[in-house]
Parts: sequence; C-alpha cells; structure tokens
Amino acid sequence: MSVQLQANKPITKVSPTELFSDALPKVLSAYKQKGMKVSGTYEINIFGQDGGRWFINAGEAVCRNYNQEKTDCVLEMGIDEFRQLTTGSLDAAVAMQEGRVRFRGNPEQLIQLGHLLSG
Repeated sequence: MSVQLQANKPITKVSPTELFSDALPKVLSAYKQKGMKVSGTYEINIFGQDGGRWFINAGEAVCRNYNQEKTDCVLEMGIDEFRQLTTGSLDAAVAMQEGRVRFRGNPEQLIQLGHLLSG
C-alpha cells in the first residue's frame, strides 16, 4: 500500500509543486505542533517542465516560492531525478555521486531534509 498525500493520489505521483506547496508545509506544521525540533533553511531547485524553486524554513514551518532568500543549503535536480527519487527508483547517494542531484551546504541538514521529505 502506498503512502497517500491526498485521498486519491499516491505520494509517488506527486508533482514538485504539490510536494513543496501542500504536503511539506503540513509535515513541518505537524513536527512543530508535536514539539519536534527541525531546523535549517533550504533552497530547492527542480529544473524542467513542472519544476520550480522553493524556499523552506524548517524551524518556522514555512515553505514557499523562492525569492532570493539566503539559505543554509541548496538542493538541485532535474524533474526526471525528482520523479525517480519519489518513486524509489533512484538512490539519492548514487545520484549525487553521478552529479544528477547536487547539494551545497551542511550534510547533516541534507539528512534532516530527507527525513522531512519522507514524511
């Protein structure tokens, strides 16, 4: 059984906009309400059709379109890599080694971001 973002949509079929504009803010709010500490600011860039740029402030439970904010970390990938990562058909570590996914910043925050994105 797949994890559900919405009643009729498996998380593996979610677009970047749905993930970063709808699902992730809910996850961040739930963490904050439970008193769980999350931190860091992130710039997410997904290139290609249906991609976009997002700003995430994990500690403040904010996720919105990127607008030149300074961030602790930057994560970049193409739309194909995004889709493969969300379906589990691409290993993030391998994709980073191959240069298909790029990250700049604190590696510990990358791990934390991975936990947030997996819900």
